[in-house]
Amino acid sequence: MVIVSNSARFSRQRHTTTSLHLMILLVSSSLCLLVILWMYVAAASSGWLGSSDGEAKASNEKVLSKDESQKLVYPLNLDVQYSSNDKNPVSRQFEGALEEDCPIVSISHQLSPSELHPIKGSRHMVTPPDGGPLTLVCCNTTKGSLSLLLHKRWAPIGVDRFLDMVRSQYFSSKAPLFRCTDACQFGLAGDPSLTKQYDTHLQDDVMWLPPGPDHRYNTQGVRRYPAGMLTFAGSGPHSRSNQFVLTLMPNQFMGGGSPWEVPLGELVGESSFVTMSKFYTGYGNHGPSQGLLRREGNSERVQTQWPHLDYITSCSIVDEN
Repeated sequence: MVIVSNSARFSRQRHTTTSLHLMILLVSSSLCLLVILWMYVAAASSGWLGSSDGEAKASNEKVLSKDESQKLVYPLNLDVQYSSNDKNPVSRQFEGALEEDCPIVSISHQLSPSELHPIKGSRHMVTPPDGGPLTLVCCNTTKGSLSLLLHKRWAPIGVDRFLDMVRSQYFSSKAPLFRCTDACQFGLAGDPSLTKQYDTHLQDDVMWLPPGPDHRYNTQGVRRYPAGMLTFAGSGPHSRSNQFVLTLMPNQFMGGGSPWEVPLGELVGESSFVTMSKFYTGYGNHGPSQGLLRREGNSERVQTQWPHLDYITSCSIVDEN
């Protein structure tokens, strides 16, 4: 009886031990599977796993569009031909502009004849002065990018001032777009000390648009300033300094076509007009005053009191000819 009882007890103990081992093995296997699954999910979400070229490109573009602080250099367009008069074509084409932000980077290859040589028609009430140096500037804003084609022959003194401000990185101080109604005013720097550097007045350029109230629009109904026209903001003869106006829609009232509001250039490229259409105009003339912006720039008070205000965050030269 004793022997039989010990054998039965041993058998039961061995069975219990085997069951315990099996349970431990099952639990261990389950944990391993969970760890492997977690690693797989983590790898997929982190981009460790391989993807097709299209998926990789889409993922990269998504990251770049969200990370506005990431700066890339647009690769040199080897197809662009430079004349012997170009002193430094590489630096001219790459003064900080991004391909993603500025889709137009070549004057000769990407602009249409009507953009290069505008004439009287449905957009312009008269044919602007033709010829002379052209400069393509890209301005990044809080709503996207603007491609501006400056015509030096339109306003040589004014164009030189604007380009001096661009080269000095003036607009990287985050210049507010204010008084946005049928046009936006800008040019007061985010840093008030920069505003003072370009506060000297310029001589007026020759106005080539017909002046006066009788020429606010022509017989075809074309208004004096089309949408996307860049001019100075002034208050009288020889008052131009560091403030500009960008027309958001065809405008007939711009100072009566005064000499201090002679156009410098205009927007080019469909994407520029899409960006411009997104500027916030809800504040109108009730946004921050010139005096406040001149004193404080884009101060915390300005950003808090007018949270929807748009800004120019940088401007750079991308091409010249």
